[in-house]
Amino acid sequence: DAFQSYGFKKSANAPVSEEAMTAVNAALTDLIAKAPVLGNAKLVHWYSSGISEEEDLLPILLEGEWDDGVDSEPDDEEEKSALQAAKALISSIENGTRPERLHARYYIMPLSGANGRMMVRLWQEGSYEDLYYNIKQWFEDLSLISWNGQGRAKPPKLKALGTRLLKPGGDPKKVWSRMDDELPNLLQRLLSAILNGTALPDEIPARALRWIRSSLLESDEEKRTVPFDIETLAFQLLKAWLCRRQRMRGDEHPMEATCNQETTRDVAYYCGQLMAVYVAIQRKAMPEVGVGVAERYYTAASANPAFAMGKLAQLSQHHLGKLDPGLAYYFESKISEITVKIGNRKIPVVMNMEQQTEFALGYYQQRAVLYAPKEK
Repeated sequence: DAFQSYGFKKSANAPVSEEAMTAVNAALTDLIAKAPVLGNAKLVHWYSSGISEEEDLLPILLEGEWDDGVDSEPDDEEEKSALQAAKALISSIENGTRPERLHARYYIMPLSGANGRMMVRLWQEGSYEDLYYNIKQWFEDLSLISWNGQGRAKPPKLKALGTRLLKPGGDPKKVWSRMDDELPNLLQRLLSAILNGTALPDEIPARALRWIRSSLLESDEEKRTVPFDIETLAFQLLKAWLCRRQRMRGDEHPMEATCNQETTRDVAYYCGQLMAVYVAIQRKAMPEVGVGVAERYYTAASANPAFAMGKLAQLSQHHLGKLDPGLAYYFESKISEITVKIGNRKIPVVMNMEQQTEFALGYYQQRAVLYAPKEK
């Protein structure tokens, strides 16, 4: 039994020697000192022999600096060199010049305090090569057109994405401490899904959709941490969740970063696109209105589109009458293009979470198209 080895029932014998424990403490102290923090936990991690500190992938994941070769470049030189070092290492493994690295492994052990003790929140280990491709897949899933339609949005930091998973309201100055209090378990599950390339928790889209609805309903611009017109993070979370869900289901065309005219989407996606056009029409016709179509109808249209879209179509006709003929024709053409894609399919009476996610991404991507300079 524990603490009764060698027959000494009153002696608290240690399972390892003092020398071994001293080495463990020294190594752990060193790892904790340089470990980043996520969700009130220190992300203690290390690699087996053969991986240098410059080839460490975890800071790239946490800081969001991933060069996917499409309209974006890492800003920080240190992160850029780390990414280049990782790419060079993977290339050397693939072409066989450094085959010994195939056996390199990573180990991740988030630690947090619990009543004076140390708690291991997660244990994750695997090959360095798998880690590289799973992180690469994560940033591909997040890839999304920027809010203004000009290039791709910058790859987000993991902690920045966490701000869109918080409950609406609260003091904006305490957002980081709130993440530590409200999201430690969810962030660890999100991290595990990223590292393993698996589906994201369904709690992710539920919280992101709640943030979007709350942001639209917030009428006081001064209280918004980010103006809704330039919001991207919540939609990147939705796209990542949907891409993984569609990929694991075997869908031929998972959600893409931009609108693809040739890909057929769910009716919910096209309803979101129509919503974006109706919002743009109203803002062009009545720019002085503070609370407009988006604030009044987005929540209803995303949950019960069959009832809301008819009302929005009626309002758009009233707003189109206030525009000059050329601009009115432009918007009518957009409405016609989207309506043709819906075809004879029925608009849902009630939408589930996946359909609401499709609606949100349709709204975002169509809004980006309308924001983009016309010569683009």
